Amino acid sequence: MAQLVVDVASDKLASDIVMLDVRRVASFADYFVIMSADSSRQIQGLEEDITRALKEENVRQFGREGIPSSGWVLLDFTDLIVHVFQREVREHYDLERLWSDAPRIDLGIARRDERIAEMPGGLDRQHNRAVEPSMPVRIGAERRLHA
Repeated sequence: MAQLVVDVASDKLASDIVMLDVRRVASFADYFVIMSADSSRQIQGLEEDITRALKEENVRQFGREGIPSSGWVLLDFTDLIVHVFQREVREHYDLERLWSDAPRIDLGIARRDERIAEMPGGLDRQHNRAVEPSMPVRIGAERRLHA
């Protein structure tokens, strides 16, 4: 279940994805997955995609806190707690330091910037998605084609 969240977050270009094994330091969950997003729009998209993916696996959502425009959303799937932060909010709360006794799980995923650099068209930052080389991208009032 936690790995599915990591995979969805990685596919949706969340950054700095971290999984903590909190079984030995918390009685209310087994894992935390913490990630950063560039905007409230991306937070909302990550929330929707993660919730949908887990629902398809028959994983029930127990609770939800925060709103995308606040820079933070918590998704509670009982054994798994997912935190989606905007970078500044994440730095403020610094959950990795707060839960530093919890082992960090090696996710084996490339950093977001490395994944984007490998994409032929790069990233459409306005819509926070990968751009195919021939995909039109709206920039301001003009339209251009990635070659």
